[in-house]
Amino acid sequence: MTETCAPSMVNPTTGYRIGTVGLPVKGVSVAIADDGELCIKSPAVCKGYHNNPELTKQQIVNGWLHTGDFGSLDDDGFVRITGRKKDLIITAGGKNLSPNALEASLMSSPIISQAVVIGDRKPFVSAIIALDLSEVNTWLSARGACPVRSLKEASHNGIVRAEVERAVSKANELVSRAESIRKFEIVPDEFTQANGLITPSLKARRQVVVERYNDLIEHIIYAPRKR
Repeated sequence: MTETCAPSMVNPTTGYRIGTVGLPVKGVSVAIADDGELCIKSPAVCKGYHNNPELTKQQIVNGWLHTGDFGSLDDDGFVRITGRKKDLIITAGGKNLSPNALEASLMSSPIISQAVVIGDRKPFVSAIIALDLSEVNTWLSARGACPVRSLKEASHNGIVRAEVERAVSKANELVSRAESIRKFEIVPDEFTQANGLITPSLKARRQVVVERYNDLIEHIIYAPRKR
């Protein structure tokens, strides 16, 4: 958070823990708020946002910087980032879900380039899946299957869909049934910076994806049941 605080945690060269952002550096205090948000207090926290007292009041409370990240602190003081507060999904049933772990698990599949978990104010959780055509064909060839010519063809390929279903099942092992992905759709598009679907750091732009595939989301994934 370079705009609000100097470096706050670092993993030691010995005794480091993969999957964490390390231990707080000297002079930095770390706490987890009641809602799971990671908070930092130190002399390096900024005094506030320039000419924006309202935002300052929201983000810095009694000297504690509210980072916008969900996190956890283990018994040895190592800090783990578990998600972004702005990405929090609240289903129609009132279930709170941070989608990051599900998305990371889905993207561990060699053929999935991007995964966006959705479900805010919806009756269940679902996912938009984008494939990597080159990786799909490498994966198919390794299994003695014929290559596909396009992402659209890949999205309808039975072997490819079975791999996506496997990835979804694996991701669902991380969460409760109420938080699990019930439906998914494979889109025949590449997520690029040029079409605005990913950031320069290759992260999906969640809101842009939701807007781009609004018809798919509303009329296919969450289509009203016919009576």
